[in-house]
Amino acid sequence: MSTARGPRLSSPVSAGCTRALLALLAVVAPVALVACRRARPQPQPPLAPPFAQTPLHAVVTGAGALLTPPSQPVTRPARRGPDADLIDEGWQGRTATAAGPSGSVAGVVEQRSVVRGHALERDQVYRLGGGRWSLALQLTQALAVDAGEAGARVRAVDLLGDGRPFLVFVFPESGSATGPNERAVDVVDSSGALAVHRELYFGGVARASGGGLETWSLVPATRRQLFRHEVDRPEGGAWVAEVSDLVTLGAVPAAPQRL
Repeated sequence: MSTARGPRLSSPVSAGCTRALLALLAVVAPVALVACRRARPQPQPPLAPPFAQTPLHAVVTGAGALLTPPSQPVTRPARRGPDADLIDEGWQGRTATAAGPSGSVAGVVEQRSVVRGHALERDQVYRLGGGRWSLALQLTQALAVDAGEAGARVRAVDLLGDGRPFLVFVFPESGSATGPNERAVDVVDSSGALAVHRELYFGGVARASGGGLETWSLVPATRRQLFRHEVDRPEGGAWVAEVSDLVTLGAVPAAPQRL
């Protein structure tokens, strides 16, 4: 199972909030947006002192991921390619694709302006099969873009160096900050299943040297000087924490070397 992280907070918007925002866009969008944002918890550090590290060789899974399965099936015809098939009219975004022995998937991050300075974002994973795309995972977020809130990033990354990429979704912390600024990462395999989820706190994400997922997460109350550093790799059919230690800010790679 994944390592306990304490009460970690994300900013998902319920399906009801999504429908309200889109249906009432022209009339009461500001009211609907405020209601959705008030319903979500405020950011907090992922752990209360004393700061806990992941035990070495502990199994790490996708439990607690921000991306979750849809409440009902959603399919779309596969006709023109991921961008044309999966990014809806009126939305702006990008897709990333990953293929392997277990299937082919597309990751989607798309946004739509709701009211000045605010946007709605949909983060999704679709499986390809039988000439159709099937929704496997999703997250909807409301973003105050004028306040510096940024949306998720998705990339196809060959984490293990075997030519079989994963979809890596990186979610930033709310607001702007210098240095590492990620709050979570979800890794999805080519079947559309969650392989790894890591909760972060003003942290960073990279492909580990030699293969695997490498993460850094700020230790609260250390004035951005001390970070939890972990490397996860598959071992015997499961992902495990092969490295778990504490490092200084200088050991965290610069933005161009992170995902």
